[in-house]
Amino acid sequence: METIDHVLVVDDDRGIRELIAGYLEKNGMRVSLAANGRQMHTLLRGAQSIVCCGCFSTTHSGSLLAISCSV
Repeated sequence: METIDHVLVVDDDRGIRELIAGYLEKNGMRVSLAANGRQMHTLLRGAQSIVCCGCFSTTHSGSLLAISCSV
């Protein structure tokens, strides 16, 4: 059975989230969206293959989000 990659897209800009999600879905990936770090942590309880986050956020920087994902 083939596994579909699951990507979590984190960005505070809804348009950017939806643009990235549309591209990824068209390329056969399953996508979840989070607008901030809190939503990201809630969604990370599931199994994602990749986390894609923006570099700037109103509550967290992208680098802090990435570091918190690896913990």
